Amino acid sequence: MNKNMFLILLFLFVTEGLFGQNIYKYDSLEPEIIDGRAEALGTTSILSSSGANYVFNNPAMLSSLESIDLQFNIRTQLGKTKTSSSMSDTIYYDTVRSYTDFTRTFHYKINGLAFCIPYKMSENSNWKFGFAAGYRTYYDWGYNLNQKGKSFGIPSIEEEESDYNGGFNTLVLGSGISYKKKIFGGLSISLPFLSEYSEIFENYDGSEAKNSGTLKGTFLTLSGSYILNSYLKLGARYRTKYILENEYDNFLNVHHKNKYTIPAEYGFALEVKPHTNIKIFTEYITCKFSDYKDVYFIHSETKDGYSFRTGIELGSRYLLRCGFLRQCVPVYKLIPHYNEITNVHCPKIEKKPQVETGFTAGFGSHIQTRIQLSLYCVYSFLKYKESFALYSPGFINYGDITNDFSYYLFKIGCSLGYSF
Repeated sequence: MNKNMFLILLFLFVTEGLFGQNIYKYDSLEPEIIDGRAEALGTTSILSSSGANYVFNNPAMLSSLESIDLQFNIRTQLGKTKTSSSMSDTIYYDTVRSYTDFTRTFHYKINGLAFCIPYKMSENSNWKFGFAAGYRTYYDWGYNLNQKGKSFGIPSIEEEESDYNGGFNTLVLGSGISYKKKIFGGLSISLPFLSEYSEIFENYDGSEAKNSGTLKGTFLTLSGSYILNSYLKLGARYRTKYILENEYDNFLNVHHKNKYTIPAEYGFALEVKPHTNIKIFTEYITCKFSDYKDVYFIHSETKDGYSFRTGIELGSRYLLRCGFLRQCVPVYKLIPHYNEITNVHCPKIEKKPQVETGFTAGFGSHIQTRIQLSLYCVYSFLKYKESFALYSPGFINYGDITNDFSYYLFKIGCSLGYSF
């Protein structure tokens, strides 16, 4: 075996997992949080949403509103994902290196509109209702992507730019009911609405190419809340399992249709009010990665994950907010493994998903009496490094392998509410 072929084979072993995960797309099936206050409070949402935005996150609380409410939501984001791999082999005393950068430039979006009308029974004031409708981006597939990379010391990917637009958008209809302002229950249905997406990129011959498609799926959200006392509030949310249909034409005008099974999601929340001007929110969301079906970037034997979020709000008229989050994402490390086919000790993908960490901050204020403004920013990141040796059956060290992965995403946005 000549030197170049040997290095290529080793390089394929090294990059089998790291570069085969499509890691810049791993958040493609992460639901958007539609509410500026909720985003600022650690991306909690079950008990920390505002006004009509509860139709997206906890329809039970729609019945807590005292007046007609309209919410407008907008945000922009940017980020970067970088993967790199190197191997110093001990046979030819050479080094194989490769890296790929995926950079997301600023991309803004109106990601939610909501309108709610509360209703109180005149003959029995103990019962209240709330009826709402909204438009939201559930999965955002819109971003501007710049990609470049090198392999074996030469450019493997000349700088490319792609423009992604659209995503899974839904029309949400919901209602809530409450008894004595203490027990709350609600239900909403999300229907596909203007749910189209496209990818525009430069073809190999320099011409412009385009993939475009439509996403379809319908699901229910059930929720409930209970106010124990003036210091403590409990909340829960259940989103049903559903099938996401992806029907698209690629740049060769070949028609495709895929179906992805999206598992049910459970969420539990707690709000503590230790002081008049202090509120603390905590939330736990399930991540049943093992129940996803036919989603290519989720490991077929993956373990399940979790999402933990918390935030604090200080003030009365002018509100300061900050938060923290830890959530599992479908990115997987490589671990040592003996390959019986090649008779070589080489890495394989670990089943345990990695954990993303994030910090949030924001500001809220009442402008005059009827207008509420919530500003927020979210910074989340994931970084890890893996190093191991590649051995033959005779325990000859073929090379020392090092893989690096780093990712960050920065979002800023706002919610603007008006009460009639």
